[in-house]
Amino acid sequence: MENLEMNKLFIGNLHWNVRWPELKEYFGQRGEVAYASVALDQETKRSRWFGFVTYVNADDAATAKDAANEQELEGRPMYIDFAQARDDSPKTDVDTEDNNESSEETEE
Repeated sequence: MENLEMNKLFIGNLHWNVRWPELKEYFGQRGEVAYASVALDQETKRSRWFGFVTYVNADDAATAKDAANEQELEGRPMYIDFAQARDDSPKTDVDTEDNNESSEETEE
């Protein structure tokens, strides 16, 4: 594999209710998290079932990857790998600490 970001994890198979605060809290138990985000569908603002967690320390990211892979969060097993840098990824909204007010979802 090339272009791996050794302190950034790709988190797949997330429950659609999971947002960045839950990711940051869950993964924060395994080291200092600098940033967490969840990809959102641009039209529905629902989760696209994946997100990213960036650790301050690459060793913490490696430990978290091994410890949390296939563990459940909100009843779904997560699949975790190191993030790969991609220039061709499609545009998507993200639920993050930086823009959480604009991405809040309301239930009717």
